[in-house]
Amino acid sequence: MGNQTSKTIQNVQKMHQQGQKYYFQADFKAAENCYIQTIHQIQILTSTKDSIADIHHIPIHPIVSDIYLDICKIYIKQDQYSKAIDNIIKSESIAKKLDDELRQARCLDKQSQINMLQSRYSQALQDFKKSLQIKLKVLGEDKSKDSLDIADSYHYLAVTHCALDQFDESSHYCQQALDIKLKLLGDKHVDVMECYLVKADILMKAYESKYDKALEIYRKYENLKAGMPLIGSKNYNDLIITTLYNRIGLLYYYQSKSNEAILMLKKSLKIGRNLYGEQHSHIAESYLYLAIIYSSDQHKYTKAMSLCEKSLRILTEIYNQGDNQRDIALIYNVMGNIFLHQSKYNEAQSMFEKACDIQLHLYKISNSHSSLASTYHNIGLVFYYQSKYENALVNYQKSLNIRLQLFGEDHSQVANSYNAIAHIYKKQQNYDNALSSYEKSLNIRLKLHNESHIEVAEIYYNIAIIYSTKSEEIKALQVYQQSLSIYETLKGEDSSEVAILYDIIGGICSSQRQYNDALWMYQKSLGIRIKLYGRNHLDVAKVYNLIGNIYYDTDKIQEALELFQDALKVQLRSYEDVKNPDCADSYHNIGKVYRKLNKDQDALQMHQKSLDIRLQLTNQDSKVASSYDDIGKIYVSQKKYEQALQMFQKSLSLRLQLYGDSESINLDVTASYSNIGNVHFCQGNYNEALEMHENVLNILLKLYDENHPDVAKSYASIGNIHKCRFNYDEALSMYQIALGILRKLFGENHLDVAEMHTCIGKIYFDQSNYKLALEEYKISLGIELKLLGQKNDKVAESYNSIGNIYYQQFNFDEAIINYTKSLDARSGIDTKNYLDIADACAKMGKTYCSHSKYDFALLCYLASELCLLMLDGKNSKLISIYSDMADIYETQGKCDKANEMRRKLENITKSLPNMEIDKDADDQADNNIDSMIRSQGITPISHCYIA
Repeated sequence: MGNQTSKTIQNVQKMHQQGQKYYFQADFKAAENCYIQTIHQIQILTSTKDSIADIHHIPIHPIVSDIYLDICKIYIKQDQYSKAIDNIIKSESIAKKLDDELRQARCLDKQSQINMLQSRYSQALQDFKKSLQIKLKVLGEDKSKDSLDIADSYHYLAVTHCALDQFDESSHYCQQALDIKLKLLGDKHVDVMECYLVKADILMKAYESKYDKALEIYRKYENLKAGMPLIGSKNYNDLIITTLYNRIGLLYYYQSKSNEAILMLKKSLKIGRNLYGEQHSHIAESYLYLAIIYSSDQHKYTKAMSLCEKSLRILTEIYNQGDNQRDIALIYNVMGNIFLHQSKYNEAQSMFEKACDIQLHLYKISNSHSSLASTYHNIGLVFYYQSKYENALVNYQKSLNIRLQLFGEDHSQVANSYNAIAHIYKKQQNYDNALSSYEKSLNIRLKLHNESHIEVAEIYYNIAIIYSTKSEEIKALQVYQQSLSIYETLKGEDSSEVAILYDIIGGICSSQRQYNDALWMYQKSLGIRIKLYGRNHLDVAKVYNLIGNIYYDTDKIQEALELFQDALKVQLRSYEDVKNPDCADSYHNIGKVYRKLNKDQDALQMHQKSLDIRLQLTNQDSKVASSYDDIGKIYVSQKKYEQALQMFQKSLSLRLQLYGDSESINLDVTASYSNIGNVHFCQGNYNEALEMHENVLNILLKLYDENHPDVAKSYASIGNIHKCRFNYDEALSMYQIALGILRKLFGENHLDVAEMHTCIGKIYFDQSNYKLALEEYKISLGIELKLLGQKNDKVAESYNSIGNIYYQQFNFDEAIINYTKSLDARSGIDTKNYLDIADACAKMGKTYCSHSKYDFALLCYLASELCLLMLDGKNSKLISIYSDMADIYETQGKCDKANEMRRKLENITKSLPNMEIDKDADDQADNNIDSMIRSQGITPISHCYIA
């Protein structure tokens, strides 16, 4: 009988171990069967004949209590929490009958783990502490120091405090657990390794500056894996190693080292396949992590989606229907983010809603779980990227409410929610609320971390954007510098984050027309990115576009075109699908260069490509409206005003549809009103134009106080309209208000200030007040020379305007000097702006003619004719040139030449039958509508900083 009992005990132990082996292999059905058979064997061993016949009889034995907790672990793994709790109750019942308080405490630990998985962190923390007190009471002070049960409690408390972002408490309990386990197990034991992994997790989550320390811990246990004793089975040890490689991979990912991350994840994948084949949860986990890196860091969306689908298939086949839906919801969230990266908003929303449905079913009692909060956050992102800000705000608020309920105010996820809500307010131009939300997020971060933390740097960055948008540039630069200092400390001077901040500061310099400073910042950024990624990288392409915009704004058009084209080449090579927002932006940039070169058809082709891409990505994107604007501007330059008006009306309709009730205070809507007003201006419909621009001004005054650059531009646009209606006093008043605002914002040395002096000078010129006009033009010229140098179109225009004044005052020598300077300023510029050069040459011709220097005059007129012929050969300005040349030849007695000019005059007049002859067009050039459009209104107001 004794031998039989001994054999039965051996069978029980063997079967129990086999169940644990199946559990580690994720064969949960086989594991559960082994555990149940083990209980049955114990029932036979411990019971009477009558109790053996009773299948509901539960043997009162300590091992049975432990086995029920093992079965509980199976159900936890499959998200079947009610069944898990049933087995905890059975285990606890046995422990109570045995009066075994230690096992009762273990049951409480298991219940607390379920609470953790259900995001009931406060309850879990309370129960883990209660369990610890029971264990301390049972074991006493001496035994507690050498108890793995006590070490486990410390371990659980460390994990819970870490989840609650209570890092000091977490570190304290982690160290206590580690001290006991090192003493009892040595440093080559997987339980000790798990403790170190928690320590590394705390370092990763709390202190980005200690990533290297976390990596050191990981690497230590990678090297010790061969000497680790077996716990349960070799599979379990190797399972821990696969977890280790996954953790190292994620750490590299957080450090933006995607290649190293992929290498570690593939190592994990190789070990996992050798152990279990393809069908195991850890294989699915590795595929999912790889998918995240391929999509977010390397933009390989097709590959990433394929890995997600593999992960989903594995989990679907491993678990029964309805089992472990938590991990399946996670996969749907990752797939949604991949679609989001590609601007496939409908597909992204579908994935997130699938995840949400699963989570609402899983957590239907409380509807409060951290993963559900994350899904609501992701749904909010979909709406955010579609500019559906009210919908986004609703979902962000749902996420915030859950997080506040779960974690309280001082938690990183709560800070994330405040940050996201601030982004919405920023987009809605509700800057005070945006700033308030960012500051809430910042205060939480500063409580959780010290000043030198990446997330603190990120919030400083966003706060700086708000200040910049409110034109508080000094505050913005100070906060950007705080952010930059943190990034340089934590990431190093050659990090991608430092490069982004150079981009941002460069953007501020550019907006202030400090182009040299902006160019320096962008070139620093470019150098970092090339060092990090090489030349064929999307981030390098972005900087090409930024530098290209500086060259565009400083009239270095050929350099701008080359950089925009280089950016597009990189993007076309990098993206699997050329239908993406970055390519659309590059087509837009190339289009605006062609427009400046007067290549309207080429420009139209580029902008149409940009529009086609944006329409395929989404028909609700604000950039679609911008594409309509781009095409409308080309129609304006072609004087196809009705077609232009149709484009601008489309843009306005789309923006009103996007912004709904907030339309009355939206900057994009003001851009549409401004564009429509400018078309009416070009058509001479000044009442309609004035109404549109006054709408713009009213909206801007609701958004800002009066001291804002966009408000100044709006006053200037209204001034232009009054000028063309010959309401000079009203025009002068508008210009002077604009000038006062710009001086307050930027001081005297700013190009916008120079432009206002020019506008005021034109008013005085039209009133024949040449003395005051000359003063204004000279102030403008002085600013332009200081900021732009001698070779620039704006400088050339100022010299030209000064030349016009001297011409009107019959001071022909000074007129010639300034016209010559105007030509010299243009000669080094690659814009090939033949129309402006033709005007300058014609004016010099008139001046020489007034001096009776006819040969010089003819040379100037011939140069003007050549420029106009290179444009299209049918320009109305040729009429006055041929007429003046005919008069000169007649005065010189060269009748044949005079007759030749009159024939040319007759031909050009016939070719333009509906064209009103522009008498003295050169003297009236200051009223040129196209000049007004370029300088004042057609370009939509832009507040785009790198974010």
